[in-house]
Amino acid sequence: MVITLALILLVAQEGSPELSATADRHKLMVGEELVYTVRAVSTSQESMSVQVGSVSGFEVVSRTERREVSFAPVARSSVLELRLRALRAGTFQLGPVEAHQGGEVVTIPGVSIVVSESRGAVAAAVNPRVATLLRRARPPSPAGEVGLTVHLSADTVLVGQQVDVVTAAWFPRDLRLRLRRPPTLQPPKVDGLWSYPQPAPVGIAASRRVGRDWYDLFVSHEVVFPLTPGTFVLEPASLRYSVPLALQFFSQEERLSLKSATPVLVVRPLPVDGQPAGFQGAVGSKLEIGWHLPQASGRVGDPLPVEFTVTGLGNVALWPDPSPAWTDDVRVYRDRVEEHLESEAGRIGGSKTFEYLLVPTEPGMLTIPAVRYPFYDVDAGRYRVLEVEPKALRIAPGDESLAARGLPPPLLADGGPSFSYRLETLPWIVWLVVFGAPPLVYLAALLMPRRRQARPARAVPSDLRSAELAFERLIRLYVPDLEEHVGSELVSALTVAGLEHSMAERVGVLRQRLMLARYGPEAGDGQQHALVVEIRDIVAHLATIPQSTLRHRAVTVGIAALLATSGTAWSQVASPSELYQAGALRLAADGFQREVELAPGVVARWYNLGAAHYRLGHDWQAAAAWHRALELAPRNRHVRRARALVPPPDAASDRRLMVPPVTAGELLLLAVVFWIPGWVGLMRSRRFQRRWVVLLLLSAGSVAGAGAVAWWRQRPRAIVLADTPLRVSPHERAPAVAPGPAGTVVWLGRRWGPWVLVRAPGDSEGWLPREAVATP
Repeated sequence: MVITLALILLVAQEGSPELSATADRHKLMVGEELVYTVRAVSTSQESMSVQVGSVSGFEVVSRTERREVSFAPVARSSVLELRLRALRAGTFQLGPVEAHQGGEVVTIPGVSIVVSESRGAVAAAVNPRVATLLRRARPPSPAGEVGLTVHLSADTVLVGQQVDVVTAAWFPRDLRLRLRRPPTLQPPKVDGLWSYPQPAPVGIAASRRVGRDWYDLFVSHEVVFPLTPGTFVLEPASLRYSVPLALQFFSQEERLSLKSATPVLVVRPLPVDGQPAGFQGAVGSKLEIGWHLPQASGRVGDPLPVEFTVTGLGNVALWPDPSPAWTDDVRVYRDRVEEHLESEAGRIGGSKTFEYLLVPTEPGMLTIPAVRYPFYDVDAGRYRVLEVEPKALRIAPGDESLAARGLPPPLLADGGPSFSYRLETLPWIVWLVVFGAPPLVYLAALLMPRRRQARPARAVPSDLRSAELAFERLIRLYVPDLEEHVGSELVSALTVAGLEHSMAERVGVLRQRLMLARYGPEAGDGQQHALVVEIRDIVAHLATIPQSTLRHRAVTVGIAALLATSGTAWSQVASPSELYQAGALRLAADGFQREVELAPGVVARWYNLGAAHYRLGHDWQAAAAWHRALELAPRNRHVRRARALVPPPDAASDRRLMVPPVTAGELLLLAVVFWIPGWVGLMRSRRFQRRWVVLLLLSAGSVAGAGAVAWWRQRPRAIVLADTPLRVSPHERAPAVAPGPAGTVVWLGRRWGPWVLVRAPGDSEGWLPREAVATP
């Protein structure tokens, strides 16, 4: 109804369009841009178009057009926006502008723009330091041709000082206007320097007038920080562009390329005079350091996070650790390092936060030590030292009730997923093949007639030449370029390939004997026979060594070296086991929880998670974790001992947490052990048919048992973490149906938002918050 009335009013109010033209700037310099906006408004239903006359002296950078409709009053409008760049100096009239609607034409004169002479203009989006370099840049020679230059903010700098590397492609304007696509600019490679690529404006970044010629510049920008003193010769930058050979749009293009001169950067070391004690190489400007402590007190054994933050300008990634001198009454763990980059007037900077975890070991006053942070101030040209005052915290004694409780068995060593978990997570297609293939083979054997064929004897080398060929084929598996290795070189190559040294020496000696037998004096039949026998013995031995074992031996040294070099990096962050041993139990529990989520089939991770919760006093979270570990390893005595520390509160809950002594995966494996021999026996022997049938029946029983165990384990159950009443509806103000004592095992039903429907022992049913239960 509203739309119909609007259309009626629109028809009734038809009239001539109203036309206006505006520019965001009326005075500018050559190379700068303005936005020219034309708006036509009409109340007529006729289609309307807007046309702009001459834009002499400018080039169109972009053009956008849109339609707008309003209902109060009813009108339609057409808006045309042109982004124009000034090409030459003078006074120009942008227009006239015309609006056509039906048979009516409305014309206005347009807008007058004054463009003054300039030796250059830079886009507003260009980095200030880049803009300064472009204004000072020396134009290429000879004049009037495409040029490629690389400009450094400084040719000689100190270690750690920022250097801007700006690559500029200079295009004469007449040539640039002929290009159909922007050129491809490849900046110089900066090997050996810490690099931060910077965003560059899309399209023309600047315009420069050189003599009578105007150049448009395409720019690439990169910020580098030298790490060591010396002279660095950067690789030249490259430029690729295509120029049409004719004015037609589909004409062929000539592809051209250009390389810049080779830029050179000289890096001087930091001065030795005035270098303060404890200087670790921090370089920057306007550096400040502060620290943050989220809590003003703590308890023995509870972790306290402490953050030190360094802010300023410079290479944030290489700012070193403050390294406070911690006291002996606290254990310290390096937790994380966060970097945040910012830019100030084109200079790289930001903040770097170092977080430590402190675990107090004694009650009393804990002192956060003073921190001295020396650095070289690039702006001031001298060394400075930042200082943080010490602070004392009160540490209360730990929870004595938890400390007096019996401890669970020691943590289990982390390993891979349990064998039964691997079996249970195999794809169903594997079990289908294992259980389906034997019956199919048996049916095929019954339907197809038996044909007895003599098995051909395996060819065994009997003479020296055939034995030598077999020997060399096998050796080439380890040393492909066998001809290039003789004597000790062959022994070394075989050892590197993974062969044991004693066997490699034996192979080397045997090959020398073969060479002697081939090119030396003719040997007797007895010697040749002995040589053939020894070759066959070596070939038989080497053929039994799996290639995977050899590859494993070959890379063992490399892996050991890699672990040795990465040991420092691993030691910077404490593992959950280390946090557990140090008493940082909450952090240890969080770490074990992350490990469990990554590998839910590892028994040790579930057990360790339960141990951390138990020492924290979270008995029922511990019970849930230990129950999961017991399902993976039902006969593990450590897990059973730990599970006995938190017995269920009632017999019904104990029955609901019953764990069979075998897993579903083990029963499936037992079924395979019965299944395959049963079918093989039926196929190969028609005697003792009942014996093979019994094996098949045992296999079927094992499969049924595996299904029953899997069904029992998959029944949704949970443990109530604290005394929580069961409510009649999923709302905290709903009336209570029955009590929910802590430790009670409930069956889980449907969910409703943050609530879950449960069935407690005694068949009482009600709603509990999801955070009030833990799923084992």
